[in-house]
Amino acid sequence: MRLAAETFTWGLGGLFVLLLLAGASHSLRRQLARVAVAVAAAGLLAFSLSSPDGRIAERNVDRWRSTGNLDVSYL
Repeated sequence: MRLAAETFTWGLGGLFVLLLLAGASHSLRRQLARVAVAVAAAGLLAFSLSSPDGRIAERNVDRWRSTGNLDVSYL
């Protein structure tokens, strides 16, 4: 959940940057919807391919190996 929230925040920031760039560029302003959808699709694909559940599980196992502590309630 935390990783998804952080990813969403970065995506929203990227959308704001696109809006700022669209204000400065007339050609981008006309294409803003297409660009926004393409960037969102690329971001969603990258997020899915990065295996977020696997990365989180790997981090928890590494923490358990180094400290011996496991947050069972979070799991």
